[in-house]
Amino acid sequence: MATEFTSRPAWPAQGSRKGIDIIVSAANFPLPEGTHTVSLGLGDMNGLLRGKRIPAQHWQRICESGNALALSLFTMDMTCDVWETPVVGFETGFPDCHIFPLHAPVAVPWEPGVAMCFARAEGMDHAPLTVDPRQALVRQIERATQMGIEIKV
Repeated sequence: MATEFTSRPAWPAQGSRKGIDIIVSAANFPLPEGTHTVSLGLGDMNGLLRGKRIPAQHWQRICESGNALALSLFTMDMTCDVWETPVVGFETGFPDCHIFPLHAPVAVPWEPGVAMCFARAEGMDHAPLTVDPRQALVRQIERATQMGIEIKV
């Protein structure tokens, strides 16, 4: 059974994490007009988008509390078989994680009434997940920042 957060600390920190500006509050992520569903997702280890479709009336709650998702999504192969890992498996169990929006949803032209939003994941303890591919990028940006290199996109 998934645990819902009643309140969560700002993550990763208030405003930045070792020099990396990261959105910590999604409270002001408005939905595009006419949206009835938000596709909230993140990339798995294979670069596939995985996530959930959220009815628009639940969007504010998702922004505040996150949405539970099986942590095993990060250990699936291209055929959706789950690999046994130290984090997820038949010996350690199949825990949940929570995903939070990274930006305001954007309407998609191929499905009227649907908006898409990328997410970040955190563990049930509110810590970043080591199996989240996005964390590899965050760690590399942190290393570059420590070496005095400024990343510009």
